[in-house]
Amino acid sequence: MPVIDDRGRLFGKLNLIDAITVAVVLGLIPLAYGAYMLFREQPPIITSIQPTQVTQGERATLQIIGEGFRPFLVARLGDFESSGFLVKSPTIAEVRMPELLPGSYDLALFDQVRELIRMPGAITVVPSPATIATVWVRFVAGQEVLDVMNVGDMDLSGLPTHEDTDGAVLLEIGQDQQRIDGLLGSDGVLGRNFQVEGSTLSFTGRVHVPVMLTQSGWTYRNQAIKIGAGFTFESISGVMGGVIFDMVISDQEGGVLR
Repeated sequence: MPVIDDRGRLFGKLNLIDAITVAVVLGLIPLAYGAYMLFREQPPIITSIQPTQVTQGERATLQIIGEGFRPFLVARLGDFESSGFLVKSPTIAEVRMPELLPGSYDLALFDQVRELIRMPGAITVVPSPATIATVWVRFVAGQEVLDVMNVGDMDLSGLPTHEDTDGAVLLEIGQDQQRIDGLLGSDGVLGRNFQVEGSTLSFTGRVHVPVMLTQSGWTYRNQAIKIGAGFTFESISGVMGGVIFDMVISDQEGGVLR
């Protein structure tokens, strides 16, 4: 039997044009695969991260070493997107830390649609050292409370027991006492209105408050510590409530942070 018959069939079964087409297609498969492997974007590789431990509230920048870093990638720490991803070269990039609570966080890199690489537990955030807020509060309290409240008293509010030694401490009771009845308005406590029963006093108090920096700002026993926020001071002598109208944040050595 001839290889190509009078009808142009190969071995009498396959049309010659079809055979050539099949051969070309089969030859293009390894060529296409090779081109794909050569020109496709390789997923990034992370070989080291510095630092791996940061302090809560610190404005840290991580340096990551590896391969395949490129612009437009997004870095995430746990469920939080980084404040910025800067590519210095294909092997070096910087990740700006978002504000995170203490704990361990995965570091992951994403393109616009998918996760490319994840480093489990890559970053540990440790609590910040004890920080002190000195707050000035416009308090409201009855005369009977003011008579027994002493400088040096410790705040016991928000505690199941009275055994805490890390509470706020009353530093000063101002002499600017004003007697009020009923509704205390904007001329009293920074625009806040307090409904009181009977005659009571408003006055300035200065308090040392141990605070922690969280994602929502400075807090003390789950209370926000900021200008305009309400503040309650409860000692064994009684309870005073008011509003913070000024504050200073300092570290353990007395250095002013804010």
